[in-house]
Amino acid sequence: MHLEKPLDEGVKVEVLFHVGNCTVRSKARMMFPMWATQGLLQPFEFDNLAEAERQQLESDLRRLLQGANPAPVIEEQPSETISPSDPA
Repeated sequence: MHLEKPLDEGVKVEVLFHVGNCTVRSKARMMFPMWATQGLLQPFEFDNLAEAERQQLESDLRRLLQGANPAPVIEEQPSETISPSDPA
């Protein structure tokens, strides 16, 4: 989360956010904040995210990250073969 003022570490909150087709609403525990350029970033840890929600969130995050950073395209070059009868 991006916050202007940090929440105390260990504070229990309810988070609600959307990623792709997935809407996550779960209890979470705030972790130690990290200062950023503007405000701060504060990670959180889910308390009891259901397995089905976790899998859907993981799948949607993968798709989102793959869209932002597409895998490099590797073009195969035809290999040249030299037959024994070719002069060197």
